[in-house]
Amino acid sequence: MLIMESVDRGFYGVAASTLSTMCNTGQALSTAVVALIISLYLGDVQPTPAFSAEYVRATRTACLIFAVICGGGIFASLARGRTVREETDATHLKEQ
Repeated sequence: MLIMESVDRGFYGVAASTLSTMCNTGQALSTAVVALIISLYLGDVQPTPAFSAEYVRATRTACLIFAVICGGGIFASLARGRTVREETDATHLKEQ
């Protein structure tokens, strides 16, 4: 992964834990957003086949929102450009 390649070996644990925390936070936030959208479209009704059209609209809306967010991330990454990791002179972190 790009994130793990951009840190020194001595900081792999910190980078891995930060990456894991951000992934879990993103999953929880995405789930909350989908639940909010579905509740806005369906309200307080019992999910039955009669409300399948509203459910499909809610799902399409959620997909559109996440596509826009992903597109923003793509453009932010392209605007950043290529990054090159600088080699540090950390002799105490080198393999023995």
